[in-house]
Amino acid sequence: MGSLKLPYSLLTVDHFNEATLRELTAWWTDPTVHTTRPSDRKLRLLLLAATRDVWDQLHDSRSRAAVEAAESCVDCADDIVPEAIVAAASQAVREANSRGSVRAALPSVIQEWRGARAAYAVVEPSPMDTEPPSPLWAEALNDLSAFLAPESELVRIDSHHRFLLREILGNPFRPVAILPDWRTSTAVGLAQSMYESRNFSPMPILADALEEAGCDNPDILSHCRGDGPHVRGCWVVDLVLGKA
Repeated sequence: MGSLKLPYSLLTVDHFNEATLRELTAWWTDPTVHTTRPSDRKLRLLLLAATRDVWDQLHDSRSRAAVEAAESCVDCADDIVPEAIVAAASQAVREANSRGSVRAALPSVIQEWRGARAAYAVVEPSPMDTEPPSPLWAEALNDLSAFLAPESELVRIDSHHRFLLREILGNPFRPVAILPDWRTSTAVGLAQSMYESRNFSPMPILADALEEAGCDNPDILSHCRGDGPHVRGCWVVDLVLGKA
């Protein structure tokens, strides 16, 4: 994995695609260098997508229940996961941490704690409400990249998580707006269907629908027609659906 070899606060458009996951998450969450923070929904979807990648390594049923509850609540009006599930996820973290303090040398115990903490991070209410912003979600994402995979897979996993970050948050140096005329019933219907089913294979069709409506933005069209993969929270689908 490469590194910018400079403070993340100096991240520029020229370095954006080279930044490590830790540099990107630090930059996104530091209010002194990035004043327009991502929404809690976006951050939750980012961590959910990364957690789903290591689903088979979440062995505690309480952690899995937390992820599933967060997925079902992410678009609710109050975005509140039932208190009992949050408490159970928190307890799973404490228990895994207790075992880790005794047998920290065992990789399986470390993985259990990292996975439990990631699951708890997706249900923790308002993860960025503190000042300075709480790093729990960002640390959990870095944990998933650094610890929940065989060493031979670390480069691929880190690269995939950086891809997820750009897939969901987009490129902050190239902000994109969508015109109301582009949000036709066809485009919105396609986006809604993909969002609900998590089947993003019709993305090229969405590009055609947007183009027919007058969209000529190369970033939007190329993203839809690119190789993907796409996940819930995809910045183009969210734009079409009016989700922040």
